[in-house]
Amino acid sequence: MEKSTALLDQKEITSVSIFEKKKDPLQEKTDESEDSLSTITLRSVLVGLLISAFGATCAQIFIFKPIVIHVHSLFIQLACLTTGKLMARIPGPKRWNHGPFNIKETTFSSIMACSASAGAISSVEMIGARSLLFNQVPDFFVSLLVMLSSQLIGYGISGLLRPILVYPSKMVFPSVLPSVVLFKSMYSNSTESLKQISFFKKALLGIGIYEFFPIYIAPALQAISPWCLTLPKKPEITQLFGGSMAGEGLGFLSLSLDWTVVGAHGPLYTPLDAQWNLLVAHVGAIFLFTAAYKYNWLGGGSLPFISFELLDQNGNPYNTSAIINKDGTENQEEVNKLGLPFFSSAYIIGKAFMCLATAAAFTAAVLQSWRSIKDLLTGKKIETDPHRLVCKKFRDFPMWAFVALLIVSIALAFIASYLNQSGLSAWGLASAILISALLSLASGFFYATTGMRLHTSPVVQMLGGLMFPGNAIGTMWFTTFGSSTASQSTLMLKELKLGQYMHLSSFAVVIGQLIGTVAGVLVNFVVFLSILSSEREALLKPEGSSAFSGMHFTSFEAQSITWGIFGKRLYGSGTRYSFVPYSLLFGFLLPIPFHFLKKYYPKMILSNINIALIAGTFYVSIQGVTSGATMKLLIGFTSQLFLRKYHKSWYERYNYILSAALDGGTQMAILMCTFLFQGGAGLTVLFPNYFLNPAGGPRDYCYNNR
Repeated sequence: MEKSTALLDQKEITSVSIFEKKKDPLQEKTDESEDSLSTITLRSVLVGLLISAFGATCAQIFIFKPIVIHVHSLFIQLACLTTGKLMARIPGPKRWNHGPFNIKETTFSSIMACSASAGAISSVEMIGARSLLFNQVPDFFVSLLVMLSSQLIGYGISGLLRPILVYPSKMVFPSVLPSVVLFKSMYSNSTESLKQISFFKKALLGIGIYEFFPIYIAPALQAISPWCLTLPKKPEITQLFGGSMAGEGLGFLSLSLDWTVVGAHGPLYTPLDAQWNLLVAHVGAIFLFTAAYKYNWLGGGSLPFISFELLDQNGNPYNTSAIINKDGTENQEEVNKLGLPFFSSAYIIGKAFMCLATAAAFTAAVLQSWRSIKDLLTGKKIETDPHRLVCKKFRDFPMWAFVALLIVSIALAFIASYLNQSGLSAWGLASAILISALLSLASGFFYATTGMRLHTSPVVQMLGGLMFPGNAIGTMWFTTFGSSTASQSTLMLKELKLGQYMHLSSFAVVIGQLIGTVAGVLVNFVVFLSILSSEREALLKPEGSSAFSGMHFTSFEAQSITWGIFGKRLYGSGTRYSFVPYSLLFGFLLPIPFHFLKKYYPKMILSNINIALIAGTFYVSIQGVTSGATMKLLIGFTSQLFLRKYHKSWYERYNYILSAALDGGTQMAILMCTFLFQGGAGLTVLFPNYFLNPAGGPRDYCYNNR
């Protein structure tokens, strides 16, 4: 295969094409040798199933860790590539090994394996929360129906959205680019590609060895705050500059030397326009959240600065178990004793911004894709990128098949709801599925144009609680089929775009996803039941253990209680947090003037404002470890502004290869540390304490008043 590196000459996110029109090597290389490559083979299916089982097991175990870790798709892809090449060396008949493990087989098996691991969190949230909170033993058959239907409905929706969110050139999916460049380089024999492979291996090995330091040996490297080290030990200093622990502070001007923290949102492939919007959002968040706390907005001045829990009026954790009956309904006597719960001002304001972001993303998707939507509805030809034209030569997965998949999956969801006594009416479940379809358009568009995921669960929980109040279990079901389904749809759109870039038939992509999903559901559920049984005591403790924690499920449960039980009393008209639902309305309206500015005055600075991205970043800026924000922006601007403008040749050759190496190597280090030292295999080996591995308190040495 000839030069693949010109692929890296990516235009701005608003450009007509992801590739320079003058030279698109993927389009150039569409000769017979590529067209004749086999995709669905016995060995590609076996490799996919093997890595599916491994990836799904890891993903499920990581959900139960004190800090939830996600299995990165690049790690899965590297595992498929390596395993496939090893399998090709096994001697055997031609029907088994017909030659080298080719690029299409690698892509197919990786799509299968990524589908298996990606659904781990969304498919078991509700089941785990019900088991831990209500002590309800998961029914094997019903649980499988829930896990399968919630994902397959998303697949059906994504298939219907292909003409709008996959086929057009402007739907770039920036997060896919490192994988595309990696695959193309690995299967090319050109001198340039060999240099890329050599660079990739060195970077992969280097980051893999280095990450043992911030992950295990010297965790203080995750968050370095000169301000906390030199300024007085006061809560205000921690709130502004602290960022080494979840809920510690905003991480302003902190430095992180851990790619786990810094690379979480892809600074090397996030487009420049998005980087500017991220900068505006991060600076705005600093001012907004500190002002909200200082001036006691929403009563948050007497509560923790950042907390994701339900709180009582004194700032202590709200006793959620006392106010819920076993059937998920409200215990009014206990609620009267405890009073209504509170949220920290940062969290509730962040949630309002997330609702605004979701609505804004939907409006932007409709406005910017209106021509494609109109052409789809009227049967006209839709603008497609060159790679789609190549793929049209291969077997397509027809639209009617996606419709059939959607209908069957919805039927399975209704059966599961009936058998499980969900507490959600048929109208409620249908509403959740309809909302998931609308959110799939918004989330898919946002991901396709910025490379970042949209957190839709706050919106779905709010709508479920307001539309169908009074039952926490019903709200869990509404969230699963409203938000989790939309998340699965977005992930499938991403894989469909990857298949399009790699010139796989859509039939092969969908078959790979379906096989991977079924395999992943089975593995996920078996591992889930095993951990739930063997570690139940630790999972029920608020602090968990050093190896396992039920924090993710208790958080999901707390949000369901908030909306299901207290929805109208906390968020209804005239109540304490009534501004949160109104943020949806503002979100629908705010992108409109900026859209027309972009259309008629494209050179104006204001025309590049992305309301959904800015608002969503306000919410993300308080999530998890916040010390990486400054480094993300520094690396992002170095890549997309400095290197791309002044060192374009290096940028085109190595930028995305470097991103792939950093992500893949970091994930390997995380897996090794988790299983060898941090309890993933049941054994915990603590590293001795010293100044880069402090015994207690924040790792950035900020003041800790917890």
